Amino acid sequence: MYIFFVAVCCNELKDTSALDNFETEKKISFPKAYKDVIKRHNAGIPARNSIRINDNQVTDVKLLLSFDEEDEESIYAAYPFFSKRGVVPFAVDSAGNYFCFDKDKIVFWEHEVDEFIELTKNFTLFLEKLY
Repeated sequence: MYIFFVAVCCNELKDTSALDNFETEKKISFPKAYKDVIKRHNAGIPARNSIRINDNQVTDVKLLLSFDEEDEESIYAAYPFFSKRGVVPFAVDSAGNYFCFDKDKIVFWEHEVDEFIELTKNFTLFLEKLY
């Protein structure tokens, strides 16, 4: 599945080994679909960026977390907090909530109530839910 990204926001991953190195260091494995997106759209902003969290809540995907360590909103900055909770962050919304991998599932962490909400069974389904 191809997702369009806002052109001015993102670029190809500067260090193509960053993803592999992160996986090795943290002993995790990202889905292939996610790796393919990050390699082409590091810190990307999806053109269709709205997603329904539940019947009463919709939010945005502000951007995918960057694999460039110097970027402010990077996976390196967010990971330490979430690793203690057993999930891996990959995107953030405009309110400071995070989208995370919980094994294969995608969950949404709502910081106001410190709660995880399951969104989809995998990353591809997450992309398909964007509108």
